[in-house]
Amino acid sequence: MSLISSFKLAQALNPKTEPLKLTRFSNDEDPYVRKAVCRNPSLPRAELEKLAKDKDQDVAKEALRVLKSNKIIIEESFPTQHGG
Repeated sequence: MSLISSFKLAQALNPKTEPLKLTRFSNDEDPYVRKAVCRNPSLPRAELEKLAKDKDQDVAKEALRVLKSNKIIIEESFPTQHGG
């Protein structure tokens, strides 16, 4: 197991990290960083789709799990204070 910077992992997981940096993390040599960045909602979808084909099986599985769980559901009816 390699020594991973906790700062790097924190940035990879932080939704406020800029997309360009997240893209760099998605190409990081460390699979733990790539797996962490899969969980970041700010990672561009195209990068997540690339990670779904990652050479590391754990990274690919995580990317696929996130892709499957990110199905956007639009709720048509919103409750209002007027009951309608």
